[in-house]
Amino acid sequence: MPQPETLGRNGSYAAFRKLHQDVAAFRRYLSQAATSPEDEELLAAKMMGRWRSGAPLALSPQHDDPALGADPGRRNTFLYAREDPAGFVTPAGCHIRRANPRDASVAGEVRLHRMIRRGAVYGSPLPDGDLENDGVDRGLMFAFIGAHLGRQFEFVQSQWMNDSVFFGAGDAKDPVAGSHDGSGGFTVPRRPVRRRLPPLPRFVVTRGGEYCFLPGLRALRWLGDLRDHRAAGTPHHHGRHRRRTQRPARPGRDRHRLLRPARHPRRTRRGLLSGLAAALPIAAVLNSRRNRPPTTRRAR
Repeated sequence: MPQPETLGRNGSYAAFRKLHQDVAAFRRYLSQAATSPEDEELLAAKMMGRWRSGAPLALSPQHDDPALGADPGRRNTFLYAREDPAGFVTPAGCHIRRANPRDASVAGEVRLHRMIRRGAVYGSPLPDGDLENDGVDRGLMFAFIGAHLGRQFEFVQSQWMNDSVFFGAGDAKDPVAGSHDGSGGFTVPRRPVRRRLPPLPRFVVTRGGEYCFLPGLRALRWLGDLRDHRAAGTPHHHGRHRRRTQRPARPGRDRHRLLRPARHPRRTRRGLLSGLAAALPIAAVLNSRRNRPPTTRRAR
């Protein structure tokens, strides 16, 4: 937790990753594992959990649906537990079902590991049909925001992306983003016999990243009220402020106001500590009065 406590309260953590993607290697793998161009598209969708347009297998299991993929209100409105518990439509080991199992039956509590995540592509696309690397750096800039790095971002990476114990599939890894070494494959659930794909090479490599802390609104206000000691050793205050006067507290009606620090534009760390030190004796007096047994009034 960042110190002082005011700086860390109600803040969020962020993680950034630059993920290089070997698109040519992915295409070569599909061409070797598939039996036809149509089968290539199906295998890619089974590994990812979505078609190229973004349409999910859960809502369009047989073919791509560009209109569905372009509709943000529909393309993410689906669950697994009722319609596809065994993963015959959307494999349990595919990328999107690992990243967010939704209501699927898995070990642990899914809601504790959910996170806000966004990605943006970088680099020019590999021309259609090319199976060899053209030397251009391309991939995804990934951003995560959440309350707990270990329980969200790092847990999903280690336990959901690079392991399969949580849904009962041993040590298999994410077919798209997993850290493969050429020894493990991917299984597509199918009736009457499941389909086992060849060993997977590594398609995604981390090229950079950073962990960050995002202060909350209270911390930003606190930072904005700090004096700037950088300019010639003289204190400066950021921004414009109008002087505010605090009216005297009225006993009884305003006693709770005494426990709140005065909103003064020149508030500093020392000012916060002084206000806290001043509030503690007042709080002690109020508590002692509140807990004192009732007494009868003396007659004059």
